[in-house]
Amino acid sequence: MPGTNAADLVIRSRSTLIAGSPRPGWIALSGGIITKIGTGAAPAAARVVDAGGDCIGPAFVDTHIHGFGGFDASDCGDSDHGEEILHSMARALLASGVGAFCPTLYPLAPARTLECLQTIRKLMKRAPPDEAVVVGAHLEGPFVSPARPGALDVARLRAPDAKLMQQFIDTGAVSIITIAPELPGALEIVKQCAAANILVSMGHSAATFAECKHAARRGAGAITHIFNAMAPVHHRDASIANFALVEDAVSAELIPDLKHVSAPAIDLLLRSRGLNGIRLVSDNLAAAGTGARKFQSGGAKLTVKDGIAYRAEGMIAGSCLPLGVSVGALARTGLLTIGECWRLASDEPAMVIKPRAVHGFARLSS
Repeated sequence: MPGTNAADLVIRSRSTLIAGSPRPGWIALSGGIITKIGTGAAPAAARVVDAGGDCIGPAFVDTHIHGFGGFDASDCGDSDHGEEILHSMARALLASGVGAFCPTLYPLAPARTLECLQTIRKLMKRAPPDEAVVVGAHLEGPFVSPARPGALDVARLRAPDAKLMQQFIDTGAVSIITIAPELPGALEIVKQCAAANILVSMGHSAATFAECKHAARRGAGAITHIFNAMAPVHHRDASIANFALVEDAVSAELIPDLKHVSAPAIDLLLRSRGLNGIRLVSDNLAAAGTGARKFQSGGAKLTVKDGIAYRAEGMIAGSCLPLGVSVGALARTGLLTIGECWRLASDEPAMVIKPRAVHGFARLSS
């Protein structure tokens, strides 16, 4: 029988990520949290799993994820089922290798957003070992540009409103907000959120380089899904995308499924700023992890093809590839090593949003 100091679980693999490189080793967990990673003899454990040649390492931290496993974070305002929706999403995420996440809300009616935030706040206070940790909400809007809505519902977008933002802040549930810095009144929101220790991410925006730089001086510290739903790189009219390429003090989300952003564009990003401040995010929708071919999300009917969700007119609406699958795809391009990809999906986002804990581990098939 294992001793009283035994781990709950040990996972062994010929490809354990240690100091950024895969090698034979093991991971020990207790109470859902990694307690040690090493080589050689593993500690005693109540349960031992042999992962063979699969790569194992710390769980991923996803800061931009709308849904997973058939569950949509924007439905969590439901008074009867809202908490269970998030609990179910968190359990499915942990099983996929995501150990902490920011439930990401579409622009909704203000009252509905507040209901969702209140539910998220409840789950922020506790995290069972079999669930990914809910860090805090990511509000993708509503203060974003109707000129660059992407797949967001334009009818739900709003002009920056400091009073409404304060209501969101007062819930204590907001970790990140995406905002278009060029909108009238946006800089007031930037300062307001920065003062509340909320990460302000610039996105869904037609902002110029100068407007982004001004917002960064006011406290904006991130870029939402670089290259997507923003003015493109331009050689004369420098845009938000130009800004994201060169301002490596500002954290930048990257969707690594190779559909939202092509491999050559990712190469450009990495050549411009290296690994500095890049965070891999899934931008997953509810159908992720289910195998569904058709579903509804954000009020739109969507079709899944090769793991990507499309609107009827052919616009990409989000990803249905679990983050680990996309991380593996990025590693296979040769642009980054598996250790570097893992860092951008685990360490970098954890440094940005500082989750109180990260549960579980991630496992990528060999």
